[in-house]
Amino acid sequence: MRVGALVVGILGSIGAFIGASCVVAGGAVLDAFGEEEGAGIAGQGFLGFGASVLGLVGAAIAIAKPRTASVLMLVAAVVGLIVNGGFFIPGAILLGIGSLLAFLGRNEKKAAA
Repeated sequence: MRVGALVVGILGSIGAFIGASCVVAGGAVLDAFGEEEGAGIAGQGFLGFGASVLGLVGAAIAIAKPRTASVLMLVAAVVGLIVNGGFFIPGAILLGIGSLLAFLGRNEKKAAA
């Protein structure tokens, strides 16, 4: 289950990164047309990038430290949903599944080399 958490977490982070990119692009377009909220929306998109990186870090440590990985991916999913809303939903779903897989795989014994 740990490898599954790694793969699904990476896919979730990629989806979250794409969603955050859309939010940043939308904010930049709004700012270019003189809307007051454009810069704030772009700033929220950059917070989404941070959440995406946090999810990627969680996915990367899913094999070595599954409990920590589970918490990091879950926090990344929740923070991303708060700051980016609907654009973060596909990434948040995958990060949530990855978090669940990492948590359920925490008691697996490491394979002997």
